[in-house]
Amino acid sequence: MFTVSLNKQVFVLYAGLVASGYDLTRIEDSDPMSQVVRDIKNTDWDTDALRYFSQARLQHGGVNPYWPRAAMLLHAALHLPPPPGRRRRRDRGHCRQSPIVPPQNALQQAIKEFPVDLSQKGDDTVAWVMDYPKAHAAFLNHPAMAGLWNQYQTVMGPSRLLPFEEPLPTRCHRCPGSRHPNRCSSEPQRNPKPTAISHDRWTSFIRTGQYMRLSPSLG
Repeated sequence: MFTVSLNKQVFVLYAGLVASGYDLTRIEDSDPMSQVVRDIKNTDWDTDALRYFSQARLQHGGVNPYWPRAAMLLHAALHLPPPPGRRRRRDRGHCRQSPIVPPQNALQQAIKEFPVDLSQKGDDTVAWVMDYPKAHAAFLNHPAMAGLWNQYQTVMGPSRLLPFEEPLPTRCHRCPGSRHPNRCSSEPQRNPKPTAISHDRWTSFIRTGQYMRLSPSLG
């Protein structure tokens, strides 16, 4: 079973986009989330940070003017160093080892490999994404952020997180040699679910500020 938890790093990103004019969200006034959005917009944020976040919107005439720059900022948010005191993820009691790559280098590589046309990830765009930590820190360290984060956690209670949870796929014992152990090779292939950086999934998450961290839960 996958349990779902809120991710503060991405909430900070969402707050930055909303405060700078993000207008793809449609939330009913009766929804408590609408008050969170209003409070974000009514906060006196750092002007330089607001200017930075406003550059996530492009004038390309597409359906989503925030694609792909907002998704690139999602990468930047998830490449930020973990909070102090946070332990490395462990798997069955053993620390999962991985090559040590500086976060900035990993982010730069991720943006260069981002699945969009080269014209949308030129040197200027890469440099802009690499400056994200400054804008993030300006919002994260703002006196209002602690209250907004608490307010958001209250709104996004267990009942709203439940639809995002789903059982882990069952291993198919009929295909022990399959390259995809969680999928039976004898069954018809289905379209894979979109990843966190795909356009559809990104729009779904960031439209409501509900990007979350998934973690496996035994049982």
